[in-house]
Amino acid sequence: MDFELSPELIELRDRVAAFVRDEVVPAESGTPDLDALRQKARKAGIYGPQLSREYGGLGLGTVAMCAVFEQAGRSFLGPLALNCAAPDEGNMHLLSLYATDAQREQYLRPLVEGKIRSCFAMSEPAPGAGSDPTMMQTRAARVDGGWEINGHKWFATGAAGAAFAITMAVTDAQKAVTMFLVPTDAPGFRSTTKSAFPIQRSSARSATASRWPRCASRPRDSRTACGGSVWRSARSRSLSREQKFARLSEKNLRIIRQCNG
Repeated sequence: MDFELSPELIELRDRVAAFVRDEVVPAESGTPDLDALRQKARKAGIYGPQLSREYGGLGLGTVAMCAVFEQAGRSFLGPLALNCAAPDEGNMHLLSLYATDAQREQYLRPLVEGKIRSCFAMSEPAPGAGSDPTMMQTRAARVDGGWEINGHKWFATGAAGAAFAITMAVTDAQKAVTMFLVPTDAPGFRSTTKSAFPIQRSSARSATASRWPRCASRPRDSRTACGGSVWRSARSRSLSREQKFARLSEKNLRIIRQCNG
């Protein structure tokens, strides 16, 4: 694999570095106006480096994203200004690959435009999934009109104020895991913030069943990936954000296209 940077990429990398130095770092000293920073990033032609051009991004590959993300990360506001900060960046990548057209219009496009935020809900209190997602305790079952999901997630970064959560839940006796796109205004969803740090505690726990309906008219439209194993979709999300390969099982894999077929 060729890791040499092209002259065009070097020029882009240097423009991002200059933007972070001249526009973003000075904003750290006060109350940052994120919308204003993003407008400046758009005018500078560096907004959404990981996004496809269809959504107003730069359509960069893996090596190019590494070069740009490194410069964006020189300020804690940098990834936010370029709209390539986790967890939104990983969720954008996931939805761009596996979401339905309806999901992309309802959730991906406003996320790309910076109008909404999202979170990723996998980690659970013991004995649930922490660093090992195969210990998942959250369960999802089909009911009339959608899915019923019961579980308790925590340390879901960005949960406070998020418009939706990509939520991992077990869907059958073989502990197959499915990713659900869950609107945070769905009946039964409850989020509590108990941390002063950027990592937020999110709870979807309920004494009664929490019914999270379909996101669109088709019976399976609330699922963003499904069946036997969800690890390839999770890995795609992780690759986008962290630029590294995780050794995850791909046995008995089904992806969203099969879910919605």
